Amino acid sequence: MPNLGGKEAFERLRQINPKVKVIISTGYAKDEILEPLLDKRADGFIKKPYKIQNMAQVVRSVINADK
Repeated sequence: MPNLGGKEAFERLRQINPKVKVIISTGYAKDEILEPLLDKRADGFIKKPYKIQNMAQVVRSVINADK
């Protein structure tokens, strides 16, 4: 979402659709911004830099969590 930081984008997405699946991707380990997002039940997390195979695994995990 243009002009929004990660936290704001996450909150806006959840306002629009509380059931939307959100995967957090950051170059930082757990920090003051990441912790609250994970506490608000982000559906997945991957640390940058990552390989496409790792991202695919996280996406599959989030998709399969509802099955």
